[in-house]
Amino acid sequence: MSRTFLPHVITDDSALGGMKIEKSLRFNYSDTANLTRTSSSTSTTFTYSAWIKRSHQAGNYRYIFSMGNRGFAFHSSNRTFYLYDGSSLNESTSKYRDECGWYHVVVQINSGVATSYINGVLVHNAVGSGFTLTTGSNETRIGMHQPGYYYWHGYMAEINLVDGSVVAPTEFGFTDSQTGIWMPKRYEGAYGTNGFYLDFSDNSSTAALGIDKSPNGNDFTVNNFSVSSGVGDDSSLDTPTNNLPTLNPLNSDPYSSSSYTSATFTNGNLQYTTNTTSLNNYAESSIYFPRSGKWYLE
Repeated sequence: MSRTFLPHVITDDSALGGMKIEKSLRFNYSDTANLTRTSSSTSTTFTYSAWIKRSHQAGNYRYIFSMGNRGFAFHSSNRTFYLYDGSSLNESTSKYRDECGWYHVVVQINSGVATSYINGVLVHNAVGSGFTLTTGSNETRIGMHQPGYYYWHGYMAEINLVDGSVVAPTEFGFTDSQTGIWMPKRYEGAYGTNGFYLDFSDNSSTAALGIDKSPNGNDFTVNNFSVSSGVGDDSSLDTPTNNLPTLNPLNSDPYSSSSYTSATFTNGNLQYTTNTTSLNNYAESSIYFPRSGKWYLE
């Protein structure tokens, strides 16, 4: 009896719509960095998708997106995700503690009511009211709430807003069958009137960071970012498909001790500053070095 053995085929992610994300944009809280634009028409139905990597900043809300006085935010201390409708804070029961990894956030607004997903998992189910894109000046904002309040601290990549449609998370991501990890996927649908796509791939100037890559040309005004060389460069190669090591606030003494207030993490958790001489004041990398064998650090 003869047998035929078929080879095990590993599916190319591209066959599932998988993509490689080239760049992200780093937001520093102390720089009050943000992106703004004015919507051309009012809309109460849309879908917002973004990949985010949190950086450590003590206390309060860090908004990834807002419209008027409403928006979506993570809380630095609670480690929870919020949808704020202008009067009620709708908090997630799940906590998102990882400040060295990437999360995918999708918020669907259906006639002003919000449903959210993180890494493809339902977080909020039809909560709040009045979530609306308006024609108010600069009331579509990425990286802050209202001017002067609750700036984002961390990275963002691959931002899509689809106007006029409730779009499933599976249009922006998929679960890798071999690793079980939620992965980025190219969005290939329409964007609607107020929709936009920001991939931050063009860092030829600070203004270029806000160029809308959708057919709409809904470009953003870029505020308080830098693309100059050195540690201040906010155009980053740290992406969901190229997650680079950073300092890990979860594995540092100030995270849980009285010296916490004397230490700060800046530049996307790449820089750690303290004003105390305590030998216990430290921060470790998100990668661990081998104890044996041959290896190098680049």
